Amino acid sequence: MNIKQVDYFVSAANRGSLSAAARDHGISVQAMSKAMTDLEKELPAPLFDRTPTGISLTPFGQQFYARAKPVCEAFTELQNITAEPPDDSKLKLFLCAPAFSHNAKARAKMAAFFDKYLHTESEIVMGRGEDGLAALDRGECDAVITIGVLRHPDYDCLAVGTVPAGVCISKNHPLSQNDAVTLEEIRQFPVLSSKMFDHFNDSIFVMYNREGVLGTVVEPDLAEMPFLFYFKHAITFMVNIPPLGEMMPFSVMKPLAEKDMKPVPLCLITAKGAKSAPYRNLEALLFGHPRT
Repeated sequence: MNIKQVDYFVSAANRGSLSAAARDHGISVQAMSKAMTDLEKELPAPLFDRTPTGISLTPFGQQFYARAKPVCEAFTELQNITAEPPDDSKLKLFLCAPAFSHNAKARAKMAAFFDKYLHTESEIVMGRGEDGLAALDRGECDAVITIGVLRHPDYDCLAVGTVPAGVCISKNHPLSQNDAVTLEEIRQFPVLSSKMFDHFNDSIFVMYNREGVLGTVVEPDLAEMPFLFYFKHAITFMVNIPPLGEMMPFSVMKPLAEKDMKPVPLCLITAKGAKSAPYRNLEALLFGHPRT
């Protein structure tokens, strides 16, 4: 057992997917799968239940995760102590989003845009909102990007535009042939709320659920989600930007009908009163002049 295997395991457990964890670490799915198989060989019980649609933690895996996560966090802190001083000219952003299939390409395009117009190197990572705020507090990123407003007294939230709302449904869903879906049609099916992404800020789900326009809302465990999504035709909200790719395997993205569409704010989150020089340059680029 080594720290890299444990770090891979924690990522896979957080994502509920070996392929998503592999993308986060910049390795192949085969390398990630082998690392987990090798790790399990050294342990008294399996860590994951593997299905054609994903992975979930076994009871032993849950116990192992509870001990492994703080170990990885402590090791990261140790590495930071001995690391070279950070490059204060580099723009570091944390994107709060699930691991959609084309996320690496989308992040690379965003970074290339900032590199070109800010004349500096950019880095964009992604993950859960809570992890983004923790990175912000540790000084590991200049700003957190969210879909929806964050309301927190310790952070500033700046809306920089809007994105269109849509839904993710399975390819065998009764609504999959529709060009767009309405809230009335959605009410016939369960709507999934994510424990990892829908309690952090005003997500698309939160915006619509707050108005009481949805039907049955379910907040499943990772192990329950594939059954609900593929067999019970559950729906999950997401941004309607097709180039991002699939949010789940064998799924399709559908826009909300125009009459039900709400503009969803795209926001930059910074620590209150603490805006780095690269971030101020980003605001100047987006708004044409520095903002305070």
